[in-house]
Amino acid sequence: MTTTAPVPALPGDLVAAVDAYRAARLARIDDICALLPVEVPPWSDALTAAPHLQYALAHHLVEELDRAARAGGAVAARSMLATRANAALLLPLETWVGPVVVAGATEDAPGYSARAFDTPALAVGDDARPTADRPDRTLVAEAMARGANAGFTDLLSRNARVVVLLTERALGSEVSSWTTTLLPGTVHLDFHREPVLLARDLVHEAAHTALDDLTRALHVRLPDEPQLFAPWRGSRRPPMAFLHGVWSFAHVVAYCARVDAAGASPETRENLAALHARHTQELRDVAADTERALALVDMPSLAAHIRGVREIALL
Repeated sequence: MTTTAPVPALPGDLVAAVDAYRAARLARIDDICALLPVEVPPWSDALTAAPHLQYALAHHLVEELDRAARAGGAVAARSMLATRANAALLLPLETWVGPVVVAGATEDAPGYSARAFDTPALAVGDDARPTADRPDRTLVAEAMARGANAGFTDLLSRNARVVVLLTERALGSEVSSWTTTLLPGTVHLDFHREPVLLARDLVHEAAHTALDDLTRALHVRLPDEPQLFAPWRGSRRPPMAFLHGVWSFAHVVAYCARVDAAGASPETRENLAALHARHTQELRDVAADTERALALVDMPSLAAHIRGVREIALL
């Protein structure tokens, strides 16, 4: 299962488009903050030096401001405003992909729903708190190292800078993980206390954020038809949702084939092998529909990159 063929890097023109999109988003958020009837501290040097973390945290700030405006509570919003000038309040964890905020859900945080439209965005402040728990921080640091060593440094650095750990699950049990467009760069997940498996889920969810921002930056819109069968969901999906599955599971397949699982339990290695086999077969089974969906993408460089990641995953 192990291979050394590198996963294709995001082409320079796509990197530039996403970076410009993110810079514009940050500028709009700063414009909103400038209208607040309180003093808003400038971003600290530590955060401007870590723009992907800054981008993720800026959206947590917007979410807290929106909640304060709707519900009348301002404590969490004031706390998040303070972090602009003092990132240390968030207990950033140094990792192979740069500083990462590790948080745990509060008791009042909304729970996960199997219905995608009910999946919560857990904002740092009301719903989640940065954690100083050493085992959790060590787990995330080791997972980031595994992902980076498997070739996903750039993906994780750009798209997984806030990690919200939810419920620890026993090995062999199902876990839920998700991202939301409200909080790009933030991964919410149940987890196994096994870095190799946590890294797999971080790669999977980071891929979703990457494609979300790529399509927004490039103004790519796909029609709702034709609906295409997604075996990982067991249902038919619109072309964009279908491509999200192809893209994210191609990253999972590539990760499973490249990760160094030394020190992992036999059960963990069996889990990786089973995931690799299952998702490889699923990607092969939808080859024709993948091309149908890619034909709808009117940005040739993006379509080519999605195709290239899928092809390298299937080597």
